[in-house]
Amino acid sequence: MSKYSEEEKAAFRAEEDKKIEDMKVRLLAEGREVDYELHDDFTLRRFLRARGGDLDKAYDMFTASLQWRKEHGVDTIRETAPRDNKNFALLVKYWPGRMYKTDKTGVPVYYERIGAVDVKGLVSSVPAEDITSFHIHQQEEARALKQRLSKEAGKSMYANIVVEDLAGLGMSHMYTPGIDLFKKIIAMDQNNYPDTLKVKIMGGDYKDALLEVIDEENLPEEYGGKSTCEGGCVPGGGKFCDQKDDGTSYNPLQATVGRKDTFEAKLNIDREGSTLSWEFSTKSHDIGFGVFYSPDGEAKNRETVVGSERFNAHESTVQGHLVAKRAGTYILQWDNTYSYMKSKALTYQIFISPPSESDTTA
Repeated sequence: MSKYSEEEKAAFRAEEDKKIEDMKVRLLAEGREVDYELHDDFTLRRFLRARGGDLDKAYDMFTASLQWRKEHGVDTIRETAPRDNKNFALLVKYWPGRMYKTDKTGVPVYYERIGAVDVKGLVSSVPAEDITSFHIHQQEEARALKQRLSKEAGKSMYANIVVEDLAGLGMSHMYTPGIDLFKKIIAMDQNNYPDTLKVKIMGGDYKDALLEVIDEENLPEEYGGKSTCEGGCVPGGGKFCDQKDDGTSYNPLQATVGRKDTFEAKLNIDREGSTLSWEFSTKSHDIGFGVFYSPDGEAKNRETVVGSERFNAHESTVQGHLVAKRAGTYILQWDNTYSYMKSKALTYQIFISPPSESDTTA
């Protein structure tokens, strides 16, 4: 139940309406060209609310967004991106997300399997500008849909629900270039598509929570509903490429660590501040793990970076990372010297992420 009375909500709405008209007058007085079919009152209201009702701040935010749209050709990107972005079809094929049906109020729902995103393959295979262009295209498609629904309903339908599926999220997603790009895209969305998301964090009991806001016949079967699609209602993602890079294991690698023996993976890191990440598991039984450093790769010059410790890697995947304080050779060692009877079947992945831009420019 709302804490505001109908009279209070009506007064607040009237105050917002006046500020929106004041914004239009100011835009006209300053000679700003605004397409009000595209930037309707629902849109102006979102910018106003994003700045807490402060007219001056909302005006500055909106005019900055107009300039951004002009510089990036956003008004026509729904038509131009599929034609001009050479990676558009690839991204459509592999990106694990889509808008699918609506919640109980008629607002569109967007589903995304973020854990199925091949971050390293994506960033390595597709230029950042193409990824950004694809994202803007998706935002504009969603904006056009929500604008149409808002006009039909006579109320704002912009604040859609996003169901973010985190299954599969792991160390492979902690790839610094991908994280940097993701941060830039989030900032871009905050500045140009404000007040458009409803956020709710859910754990493993998500089905009941989703059914509170989405009718069962509209909820995809894979999330506990009754709506079915051939091949699934939400794309499953996939690998952009399968090659290994810079001595790292892009795809999982296997090794057998013999009884009373060790297994090592050596990686040369040539940039201070790079992030070295790993994840591993064993088919059965525990195993020791540690990380060492050598400036020249020689065993006699080894220094301990991460002390060796035994892990029950057969029960759950072990993940970790470190930031390289020095360039040189880093040795990941799996230790089975304590086992006199059993060898260990090991599956592992290793990733090296270069320093972020903020690290290199600080």
